[in-house]
Amino acid sequence: MPAPNRPKQRARHQNPPNPHQPSDNDSDMPTHLPPPTRTNTELNLSVLRRYFPSTRTILSIAANAVVYAFSASTGQWEKSGIEGALFVCETEEGFVVVVLNRHGLENLVLDVREVRDVEVTSEFLILRVPGEGEGEKVMGLWIHGDRDDTREKNAGTILQCWEKVRGVGVE
Repeated sequence: MPAPNRPKQRARHQNPPNPHQPSDNDSDMPTHLPPPTRTNTELNLSVLRRYFPSTRTILSIAANAVVYAFSASTGQWEKSGIEGALFVCETEEGFVVVVLNRHGLENLVLDVREVRDVEVTSEFLILRVPGEGEGEKVMGLWIHGDRDDTREKNAGTILQCWEKVRGVGVE
């Protein structure tokens, strides 16, 4: 009668010694500096400078703005497809209004020197700019009021920048 099969036993081996010996000397430890802490303003400036290296400062920010175009044929405001964070910036050349589009690759970049007229209404900040050819393009910026004064602050900043480049209201 054959002997019952016994389970094979594993050979017990000791783990090889660890070649890295612990040390109490601080200079033996690799140093990894923590990443520098950056403020939101610094992060926003670095993003904007990728698009516009001449950006000096951010004068005003709105978390969300929607760009509308006025259709003369229908007499209605139509969404342009550009929606995202709004920045009013001072550059080496003057001032720009930027909306970084969350829905596509086309951003709004508006040099304030090109704006012919600015009108602040309860719903929109209306900007008249040169259009294609001889015409005029009318844009409306709807600024989400995440705080009570967000709309007023941003519209006021854009209006002040426009007045500066036009020489209006400058003392």
